[in-house]
Amino acid sequence: MLNMVVAFVPSLVAAALIVLVTWVIARFAAGLISSLLAALDMDDRPEQIGLGQGQVLKRTPITAMAGRLLVFFAILFAAVVAAGQLGFGRLVSWFQPAYSLVATCCWAA
Repeated sequence: MLNMVVAFVPSLVAAALIVLVTWVIARFAAGLISSLLAALDMDDRPEQIGLGQGQVLKRTPITAMAGRLLVFFAILFAAVVAAGQLGFGRLVSWFQPAYSLVATCCWAA
């Protein structure tokens, strides 16, 4: 029993590091994306194209929502990778089609 716990600790530390490093990098990238979108004046675009400001947009600017979505999906990805590190293969296999879709969309020539 003790051997199983001791053998599990490195995987647990690795999974925690995966999530922590992803969170730090995602927060940095979200700040960059939010700043870039704010510089492009994206918060005023809905009004300019005739959509008006809805209740959600009044409370949260588009630039902030974009940053939060980036962090959310990065942490979701990291959580699945961490689950694979911990041995939850079935969970990782559920997300395999989504990984393939993202890879096809992002890296297609």
